[in-house]
Amino acid sequence: MNWTLKTWVCGAFCALVLSACVSDAQAQVTLGADAPPAQERPPSVELQAEGDPFVEQVKALNAASDKDARRKAIDAVLVRAAELKVDPLPLVEVLKNRKPEAVHTELVAYLRESAPVRHVAFLPLLVVAANDPVDAVSKPAREVLGAYDAEGVIAAMQAMLKGDDALLALAAAGFARQGIGGVAGRAKLVAPLVAALESKSSDLRATAARALRDITLLDLGDDAALWREYLGQKSEETLVEEIANRLDAALRKSEAERKELEEKLVAVTLEQMNAQKGSVSALLKHLKTSEFQRVRLRAAELLGELLAKLATDEEARPAVEELGALLLDSARSEALRVACAKALSARPAMGFEYVDKALEANGLTPALRLELVRALKGSRAALRLAALFQAEILLLDSAGNTLLHELIQQAQNVFEPQTSPEARTAVLAAFTNLLRAVEAKFRQELSVSERDRFASLAQQASVSLTAVARVRAADTSDCVEALLDVAQAISLRAPAASSSALTAVRESLGVLAAREQLIKRLSADPLVGKLRALYDQLSQDSNGQGLLITLLSVYTELGSAPEEVLAALRKDLLERAGASADTTTTPPDAPATTQRAAARRLLARAARSLDEQVALIQELLAQPYSDNDVLDVLRFLPAPRGTLLVKSLQPRIELEPERVGRLTRAIEPLLSSATRESAEYKTYFQSMRAAVTALYARRIDAALGAAPSDKQREDLRGCAQGVLSDMFVCAAVEQLLATPATSEGRDFVALILVEKLKASHPGRYDNVTLAGAADVFKKTLEDLKPRLKEDGYPIS
Repeated sequence: MNWTLKTWVCGAFCALVLSACVSDAQAQVTLGADAPPAQERPPSVELQAEGDPFVEQVKALNAASDKDARRKAIDAVLVRAAELKVDPLPLVEVLKNRKPEAVHTELVAYLRESAPVRHVAFLPLLVVAANDPVDAVSKPAREVLGAYDAEGVIAAMQAMLKGDDALLALAAAGFARQGIGGVAGRAKLVAPLVAALESKSSDLRATAARALRDITLLDLGDDAALWREYLGQKSEETLVEEIANRLDAALRKSEAERKELEEKLVAVTLEQMNAQKGSVSALLKHLKTSEFQRVRLRAAELLGELLAKLATDEEARPAVEELGALLLDSARSEALRVACAKALSARPAMGFEYVDKALEANGLTPALRLELVRALKGSRAALRLAALFQAEILLLDSAGNTLLHELIQQAQNVFEPQTSPEARTAVLAAFTNLLRAVEAKFRQELSVSERDRFASLAQQASVSLTAVARVRAADTSDCVEALLDVAQAISLRAPAASSSALTAVRESLGVLAAREQLIKRLSADPLVGKLRALYDQLSQDSNGQGLLITLLSVYTELGSAPEEVLAALRKDLLERAGASADTTTTPPDAPATTQRAAARRLLARAARSLDEQVALIQELLAQPYSDNDVLDVLRFLPAPRGTLLVKSLQPRIELEPERVGRLTRAIEPLLSSATRESAEYKTYFQSMRAAVTALYARRIDAALGAAPSDKQREDLRGCAQGVLSDMFVCAAVEQLLATPATSEGRDFVALILVEKLKASHPGRYDNVTLAGAADVFKKTLEDLKPRLKEDGYPIS
């Protein structure tokens, strides 16, 4: 077979064997503990920095709002870079940070579609992205690299492998397995990959060895001497011919028939296995003995589902041991090891020893490493997670860092009652270090994409700490100062992240075991000053209302605030209550959603004594639109509320009986039976009832004297249909008995009385009609009194 034919045959075979290594081919570069440190690079170009040579082009790039505008802005950056004879650094930054998202998406699409845009400076970052375990990142990058001139991509990968940057070398070694440029292209990578086997980085050596195995179809491990001996003085043409010969021999097998048979066998086996999914032994047999990858993957998946259901560790042990052994066997396929790690996460305490050992190994692919992190659950995993967390923080500026978000999320799952103090402290220290790193970033100039990325990390860390305190009831007070500092550093540049940080501070006060000590810390320097500085900053900025509400909730949970703050909030609340009603209703156990609600709750909590609480409520009652404010204060304060209610509202019964009655009715459901039965409350309630009944009697009497006006009719209907309608019934009966003579006013009052009774007691008063001459009318009304008393109306 001549060399050209062998090259063609080799390319045909690549398409057939691609699926066999697709999971391994997506390996992402991950630096191990013994990898060399990344080389220092020039400072990155920030998308909003002033004074750089691309400033006008960057402004156009940031301002672009549609496809055409973004592509024109991209072209302008490339033209400017050509004029300056430099790399298009703003676009390199977009590829590195994948932000702004819209620009990144458009740039990738443009690269895929248009050859002139494909600058050589983009190749290293595209190769790094092509190794990402997230398909949404790696797939577009691979498509773009496929659109580049293959020789240019190979040349870039050769340079990456020969360069000093271990991260780029790892990326090139990982992507070499994709087969870009066909066999001829891959053969050009053999020599630099062999040279990489002499690297000090065990990760690079392992990745290079895998690439050489896939390219040459030889398995010589990572022994550099063996590979040098194989390579010898071979030319690229000779390498291509040797590889083509091996592929040609493989093609001679009946691949199509084998695949057809395999599909049939796999389908039958999967059906059988689904019927046996409740049997550990049956699933283990398939996992250990099946020659088909799909069967073994499905067996691992079903074992994971079954492990979560088994009642005892003894039942689970055989499955855990076999899954663990496969996980630790580096000769197994990446997909199978990932499936085993996922299955072991269903039994985290038993599976930890295997997950822990696997994480110690070198050369882990990003996908496997990610699944191992997801399996870190429970108290035993806390120290390992903390160590990984700290290591990832050191890679905060790395474009390929994909584990940090997962570690932040997983950290919630290691806080258990049996987690040791040492482990808790280690995990919280990692959170603190991350928050400090983000704080430092926000005290520098940041591009939009960098700002969003770092703010996202701070927000996720804060949300995770909130869950640790709220759900796990674990002490997170070690992180409080860092949370306050990062909230102030970020402030309104990313208000959602700042708000999440303050929420985490508030929730830390809810952990009873640490509450007293944390209150002392927050009430003294330096933390009290940090809280006050935030308040001063936000209260003076009209855009900071949402963040100010969260800060006030921290003060509320703390139970105090500086006197000047309380005085300002009290003044503002009273002014609002004098101007308009608060139409929002927030349950007492839900966070306040308005500044007015947040202020009154803080004032209520800060009023420690009964006299202070009464004074606050009475100040609010002096304002015309304060009813909802008063109710919220009464609901928010802890029980018992009887004495507070009586002392606050009693003085206003004669002045505003109906208002006092409505407030009482609204708060009644929260009063205990003991409070309602107390002599103090009964006396108060009787006074209120008598005053409201007398008020309604006067209104009814005025309507009976002459034809009632529209305003009188509206007022009386309001009395009959409102929350005090039972008092209207008593007043109406008394006044109608006193004035039974026929009149338009009498008939109207009688009408709305009967309507009220029918609506409140379906079926009880359907046949009642109040009409006719005075004696008939009065007798009908007298006959109704026993029934009214049965229904709870205190008719005299």
